[in-house]
Order: sequence, then structure tokens, then C-alpha cells
Amino acid sequence: MMNAALLLSVLGVVAAWGQGHTIAGNKVVVDRQTHWQQWTFPGGTLDIDETGAVRPHFVPKNILATSDIAAFIKRGTGSEDATLRDALTAGTRAADLAHLLDGDLSTYWEPDPASPLRQWWFEVDLGRLVAATHIRLTFVGEELGDPFLQFVVLTSDGAEVTKGQRRFNQVFRTLKSNKDQREFEIELSPTRLDREGRMVSDYIRFVRLTITDTDSTRAAEVSAEQYDQLAAADQGAVDFYKKAGAGQVQVSEATYEAVDSALRGEIRRYRRERPRLAELEVQTLGENISLGLVERRGVALLTFLDNAPATAFFDGIFETSLAFTSTDEIRELFFDLGSSYWIDRHQIYYDRQRSRFPNYDLQTSDGSLAADGSLVWTTQASHRNRATSGHYTGDVYDVDTFAPTRTRYARILFWGGGQFKPREVQFYGEGFQPEVELVSPLIRLGGSKNLVSVEWDGDTDLGTFIEIQTRTGSELVEEYRYFNSGGAEVSAEAYAGLGFFSKGPVDTTEVPGGDWSAWSLPYEASGAAITSPSPRQFLELKARLVSDDPHRTAELRSIQLNFVEPLANQLLGEIEPGVVGALGKEQEISLFIKPNFAPQSAGFDEVQIRAPDNMALEFRGLRLGREAQWDSAELVASAEVVATAPDSLWVRLSEVVAPSAADLIEVQFATALYLPGAVFKASLGHSALEDSWQRVDPADATELATGQGMLLVGPEGGRHVLGDLSIGSGVATPNGDGINDELAFSFAVTKLTGTQPLHVRIYDLAGRLVRHWQETRPLISGEYALRWSCEDQSGALVAPGLYLLEVEVVPNDDSRVERTARHRLVHVVY
Repeated sequence: MMNAALLLSVLGVVAAWGQGHTIAGNKVVVDRQTHWQQWTFPGGTLDIDETGAVRPHFVPKNILATSDIAAFIKRGTGSEDATLRDALTAGTRAADLAHLLDGDLSTYWEPDPASPLRQWWFEVDLGRLVAATHIRLTFVGEELGDPFLQFVVLTSDGAEVTKGQRRFNQVFRTLKSNKDQREFEIELSPTRLDREGRMVSDYIRFVRLTITDTDSTRAAEVSAEQYDQLAAADQGAVDFYKKAGAGQVQVSEATYEAVDSALRGEIRRYRRERPRLAELEVQTLGENISLGLVERRGVALLTFLDNAPATAFFDGIFETSLAFTSTDEIRELFFDLGSSYWIDRHQIYYDRQRSRFPNYDLQTSDGSLAADGSLVWTTQASHRNRATSGHYTGDVYDVDTFAPTRTRYARILFWGGGQFKPREVQFYGEGFQPEVELVSPLIRLGGSKNLVSVEWDGDTDLGTFIEIQTRTGSELVEEYRYFNSGGAEVSAEAYAGLGFFSKGPVDTTEVPGGDWSAWSLPYEASGAAITSPSPRQFLELKARLVSDDPHRTAELRSIQLNFVEPLANQLLGEIEPGVVGALGKEQEISLFIKPNFAPQSAGFDEVQIRAPDNMALEFRGLRLGREAQWDSAELVASAEVVATAPDSLWVRLSEVVAPSAADLIEVQFATALYLPGAVFKASLGHSALEDSWQRVDPADATELATGQGMLLVGPEGGRHVLGDLSIGSGVATPNGDGINDELAFSFAVTKLTGTQPLHVRIYDLAGRLVRHWQETRPLISGEYALRWSCEDQSGALVAPGLYLLEVEVVPNDDSRVERTARHRLVHVVY
């Protein structure tokens, strides 16, 4: 039987699931849940299912705070060993309290019937402060047990009356014995002052239930036969009665047996009470987005106190707070949520002993920048000149609601004299996060590889899209992290100053070095060619999932990056000359390519050069040889030009050039430059090898060139944007014989970028406009060859005579250019 290691070797698979990818053959594959979990993204912003599908997290409204207590207990204690049981306490049978939170109506908590009634209570710590709207109690079905006979429900936000003694508020009490109601929904309202009535919930962290009365061993009377059929644990009291006059009195069993049978009364048998609560649910306004701020590496700052951290507002703990004073000067609380969300509600919970802000503006930003580089803010709520009553009497809530707004940053601008002590700042919303970015760990390709293409599989709905980017490099550097003996991270300087027994471990991580490229532009479609520098040894991937609708999202299932062995270890390219004498004029250019072939390289037989869209390339020749004897290098006679787009040049040789045959390649071509500068791209390929095209890196490739890598620039100075207007003979004879029926004219536009209007007008000598049309291109600069059919605006032939031809460019900003119009006289003759 083939062992696993050998099987992996045969299949060419590198098992790197724990590294965020798998390398199988010539592919990097990311398609597993375990892959995505190794990627870097703001905590809690992605939902990754077991099939490997990744989608932005959905922020819900009206959620149960009892469904994820364990996670918040871990966060609050800072211990991964913390469990749900750490949040549950009771006077009896505390180990069974977890049944209240498991969603199973057949499991329950039941107080120990042998314990005294004063111990029939339990308490649940929700792990954080929540804005709760309802508490729902569900007792077991009739076949399993009874509801509590009498009970009271209390809540607490965590505030203490005295040290270690929390203050509880009663939110519900039964007013009579309950024998049959098995579901209770307790609506919560603010337990502290809220005169404006905007608060529709209550801030709580702890829920306590106390049973105040029980039927104990006398839950229900049963027949003797029914009693005998009960389990021993369910058999309750048996009461004996002696006849007394017209009635009867209860006596002991011994007395009952001792009296004459004629005096014996009834024997009453009872089922024992089985007080069993199946579920406790605490419903809240929704997911409090603020709580994950630290995990998402967001920040909360008091900018008026030298950017002092204000994360106490976002920790869900009542006991933590920040106190500060304010004046008439505007002060700012700044929040970076660490990721983007759809926000529609904001709440502040103040300390009950401090007043709230008398004046404040709540503003949000999606991260858009103004012209000066600052964030663009939108005001969502404004409050002015509010009364702030004295000690213990001021409102402790602020609530703002507004239309769902894409938000990454928020700030509260406040002013007005007073002392303030906010305890919690909360943000709520609903919908899929509008944008989430995730970055792969370092991907080792197993040597220098030529990156070919990137593919991905996913679903996009209307208004959603997936972006994939890459960056590459071949250098790694080590990054060190220092820890003291207590596990806290310290600086290198602080670590050096620690004593031997105070030093903890030093973690070493390899990170991208100085030769790494910037992130590529997003690839337009799955299967696109890799644009990051290649060949390289290392790679990183980045994915962005974006939506402009809170109820729609993109889903990413897999990414596959394809690579092949490179033709050369490195290809360097340089343009000569690097500067042209004039814009819009054709000039001969040479591209020198310096290959560094590997010993086992297959060589090459194809060259491609790509220019910007407005430049046409005309092949003039190709030379191969040794740089040291370049004067004797000859043109290759068997070079074939393969048909392609005008802005590209594809040359194929009749024979493969072996690595030993040449150490320098020169491709000669003619082109005209229309913009101040243009970057060329080039590749070498082997026609017999699939996906063999290898990119040429711009560099100082040879002393034979004086250029600037693959950059061609225009002459300095000059502000003219329209070149000479050429009209040939300047005579048109539109008589239908096919000779000179139209007037042909040509010109060049230079220096201008983007789509800008270019107008052609024909005037008669009286100055009347005869014909006008507009030429539009994605890039206005370039060579134009146009024709006039000698027709006026209505389509009729014009009369013979002299006409004025005008070509005009209307730049977006004409303050920096000249010669924006050209004029020539033309003749129309019949």
C-alpha cells in the first residue's frame, strides 16, 4: 500500500492547508475552510462555512444574547480556558444551568427538591452589557414537568451597591400561583430615567431568577393507582384523615392505622412538583458592532486628550468607564470601527451619577476623502442646549436613529460645561458588511516561478463584486517580537533591559523584503494574466468582497493561481533612446532585453512588446548577440511579425534561440509618443510551451542604452497640444467618380489625457457654420486621420468654393496648454 507521504509526492501536492493554501502541481489553490481561516482579516468580519465558501459577515437585528455567552466570557476573562459554566451560578444544581441555553426543550434546570427554598435561584452572566428588549422563559411540556409556582426575575447592568454586591432591578414577578402557564415573555423598558422615551430596551448583563414558592410534594392529587405508577422520585405526599363529626381532620399514618376502620377518612395522594425550566432567552436590539472593535484593530480615541485610548466605551463592561470634563470648546471622540458596516442606530449609556452631553453631533464617514485628504463626514444627529440635571437625576441614555449608512468611522463632537462619564457607546445596524478585505499568508512557490494567471470562483449579485490582487517578491527579512516572562509583548530595547528570569520567548517571523512589488491593480476577470513582477519565489494574494446593498453580498469559494517554470531566472529591459525629440512625430526606438537564463532553460523564439493604447508600433528589426561584441551582431532575417493590435508588436523567430546563443536582444521598432511619457511592457516566450510568456522587468539592462528602464518620455517644455493639420492637396471634387470625393485631413493631439472633446467645424467664407461634428476617444491624445464628405449638417452637398476647416480641442484645464485649434482653407470643386 502506498504510504501518504509517497502519494503526496507522486501527485505533486504540497500539503499547506495550515498555511492558507495548497500547492498542487503548477497551481496554488485556496478552497478550504482551513485555508481561509489562516488568512488575515479583521476579526469577526467574515463567515466561512465548512464547504470553504467565504462571505462578509451579516449583522442581524433582534438577536439572542444567550446564544454566544461563552465567546464573551472568554473575551472578558482573557482566558481561552473559560467556558459557559463560568457564566452560570445557582443555589442548587448549577451544573444543569447550561441546559437553559441549548435550544433543546427536552433538557432543563430543576432545583434540588431536597434543598431549602432559599437556594432555589440561578444567575446568568451574559458576558457583556446588552441592550435587551425581552426575556423569554420556556418551561418544559406537561409530560416532562411543571412551571415554577411563583418566581421573580431581576436584572443588573453590573453596577455595585457595595463592593461585590451588584444592584438588581426587578423586571417581573408572578402575582398568583402559576400551574399551567409555560411561556413568559417579559418586555424590558429602561430601569433608569429616560424622559425623552427614545430608549426601547434596557442595559443589562446579569439575569437572576428566584423561585419564591413551591407546591413541593403536593403538586397535584392523584388516584391510588396513578400514585403507584409514578416513579419513586415523583411520588409526593400521602395525607391521612380521621372522621370528626360532619368533617374530617388530617392525622398521621400511625394514628390512621390505630383508629377503628369506621373512623377512618380519606387517604389523599399527591404527585411531587417537578419545577423545570427548559430555556432562558434574552433578546436584544441586535448585534452591537462596537464590541468587536479591538479584535478588528479599530481604535477609540479622546482626541482632545492627546489621542488617549477610549476602548472602555466598547468593552461591554459597566465597571469600566472614562471621566472627563468639557467646556464651550468643541471636543471629539473618534472611532475607527476597524471595518465597514451599515449603521442605523447609535446609543450612549452614561454613568448614573454624571450628566450627559448637553450639546453633541454624531457624524459618520465611509472613508471617503476630501480634497485636503481629510475624511468626509455626514452628520446623523444633532442635540443642542439640553438640560443636564443634577446628581442622580439626569437621563443616562442617548439614542440616535437614522437611515442605514455605510460607516467605517464615527465621531462625537461635544461641547458645553460639565462632567461626563460615558460607560458604553454602541452602534447597531443590519445587513452584510459592505466591504471586507482578506490577505493570504506568505505563499512559497518552491523556487522562482513564472506566474501565468489567476482564477477564482464565486457568486456576485447586483451591486456586488469580488476583487483579487497579487504582489510578489524574492526577498524575505526576519521580524522579531519580544515577550517578557509574563507573556506581554515588549520593545526590543525593553527586552534587552530585562533580567534573565524576566525574559520570555522571542518570536521570529519572515516578512516581505525590499524587492516586493506593490499590490497589482484588481484583475478584471477570472483567468486574467498575472501583472505582478514574475518570475518570483514568493507571493501574496488579496481578496475584497464589496457590496452597495446591505441585503446582498458576494461569495468567494476558491482562488487558483497558475504558474510554470520560467524561461530565465530574470529578464531585464531598457528603452533607447529614453527621450524623444518631439511629441507626435514617428521615431525609431530600440528595446534591449538582457536575459539571465537558467542552465536547463528551453530558450525562446517569441518577443512581445505592448505600448499604451494610442501608440502604434511598426517592426524594423531584431538583433541577437553578445553584448561584449555587439558591433558585430546582425539582424535576424527570419523574424516574422504576428498580426496583433496596433499598440502591440509580436515577433516570432523561425528557430528557438538557445540560452548559450545570446546574452542580449535588441528589438527595433518605430512609434510616435503623444503623451509626456509612456511605459512599455515586454515578454519573451517559447511557442511550443504553453503559458510560457515571461515578463521583462524594467532596469538598467545594458550600457548600450541611456534610457530609464521601459519608460519613454517626451521633451521638456512646450505647451502646444495640436500638431500640424495636414490636408494633402486641400481640394475635394465630390462628383461621385470615386476620386477625391472626400477631403482627407490628419493631425496629432499630444499631452492631454482622458476623454476630452475634439471638435471639427467647416465654415464658409461668410463665417457661417456649415458642418460640425465631435470626435470622442477614451484617450484623446494620438494620431487622427479624418474625412469630410463635403456635406452640410443636413447631409446635402455644399456649393463649390473655399471653406475654412477648423480642428479644436477643448481641454478640461486649458490654462497649461496652447495651440488648441488649427485652421486650413480647403477647396470644393465640381
